[in-house]
Amino acid sequence: MVIGLLPGLLVLVGTAPAAADTGAESVPQDVSEAAAEQVDDESSDSRTIHDIHPSLDYAWGNVDPSSLPENFAEYTDNQPMERVIGTPLLLQWRASNLWYHPLYFEDAPMERYGHTYDRHIQYLLSPARFIGQTALLPYHMSLRPVHSREYPLGWYRPGERAPYLLYRPAWNTEAAIHEAGAVTGLFFLIP
Repeated sequence: MVIGLLPGLLVLVGTAPAAADTGAESVPQDVSEAAAEQVDDESSDSRTIHDIHPSLDYAWGNVDPSSLPENFAEYTDNQPMERVIGTPLLLQWRASNLWYHPLYFEDAPMERYGHTYDRHIQYLLSPARFIGQTALLPYHMSLRPVHSREYPLGWYRPGERAPYLLYRPAWNTEAAIHEAGAVTGLFFLIP
């Protein structure tokens, strides 16, 4: 019996049992001999695992062995494997010094994370948010003064899954007093 590989198939070639033994028809002898010859022709081109040299066989392009040093194959293939233990590597992360002044009219869920509503609803929500932020501008300016520095730390990073959250300003009594003073001043300023 001959065992060989055809492209993508495992071929077993040999004598089939007699038809009387299995109840099936026997394979013609000339077909099995032709397959055996084909398998023998293809197996003559194959290499064993010991004939493969990873340093040369998987190189980019055709490497001429005569251009390599004399003992290249012996040195690369017959060396004992040694476990290399390196020093522990400590990576320290340092935040960038990127900062900006306060963004008083930012719509963080939409601008940073792309959380939007239906197109027709978003057309109404964005101007309403802008009007609300304009009305509360003194409150926000007392919480975060104009020339203060803000850093992007604390926001979700690009590519991370950001949950839908409600971002509202923190309560501060001093900021509420500034807001009340600004509204009172505008009430008396505009007749």
